Amino acid sequence: MLHFDKIYERAAPRKGGIKALQDLLASMEASVDLHVLSDSDVQAKMTACVFRAGFVWRVVTAKWPGVIKAFNDFNVTQ
Repeated sequence: MLHFDKIYERAAPRKGGIKALQDLLASMEASVDLHVLSDSDVQAKMTACVFRAGFVWRVVTAKWPGVIKAFNDFNVTQ
């Protein structure tokens, strides 16, 4: 498996340079104390991460309202 640095070096020219690649990369979210999140919030976030690992992010984002409905608004108590 290639080290991330090598992948980054290969990706930068393909995406228009380092600045363009940085703009495409998602910024890290601020750390959140998991105790303040509801079970529903945790399930929704985990589901989004799993979906984004297999699908294009913009597709997941576009379809997300339907996913929320299909998962009963991520209500884990019902």
